[in-house]
Amino acid sequence: MGERCWLAQQWFVYLSGVTAEPRKQLSRFEVPKDARAFTFSTYRRARVLDREEIAQTLLACVRRASETYAWSVLAFVVMPDHVHVLAFPRSDAPDASRLLFAIKRPASFKIKMLLSEKDIECLTTPQGRFRLWQAGGGHDRNLRRTDSLISMIEYIHANPARAGLCARPEEWRWSSWRQWHGDEREAHEWEPRVDRSRV
Repeated sequence: MGERCWLAQQWFVYLSGVTAEPRKQLSRFEVPKDARAFTFSTYRRARVLDREEIAQTLLACVRRASETYAWSVLAFVVMPDHVHVLAFPRSDAPDASRLLFAIKRPASFKIKMLLSEKDIECLTTPQGRFRLWQAGGGHDRNLRRTDSLISMIEYIHANPARAGLCARPEEWRWSSWRQWHGDEREAHEWEPRVDRSRV
């Protein structure tokens, strides 16, 4: 009986192209006055995001999506294999799933064009499909208190130094550190504009 169930599952996977890997189920709590800390990772934690053109493309997608769906970006960092975005909804009916879809989908299409054949092979599922992002919702946390927001911003900015990618947070190019500690007008045109007034 067990073997027949396994065979039936494998046949379903083969016909549908659906992966047999279990997916994390993420519960989102849409609270209009809560900031949200999002973390999403590349498929198989492939280290492809910290290249100049790819990081810029990804951050441009974050900027466009946050402007389109009325979210204020409070902090961000692009790591080689994952992304942290702290954002605050400006709408009374926030939809985090829509925001993330508007970041991840166009980024996936655009970044695929910038990857080498070796990278694409690493980001290909057993069914032969390209996948930039890990399946599932990633990590999502609601934050309300000012001290929690400040701690999260510091955590996001310190991420590259903690990972040994640089000596100090200000050395990492693909984060909002400079917008928090310098002139926010220094932000590149492709970077999300940080809204410091929310903290």
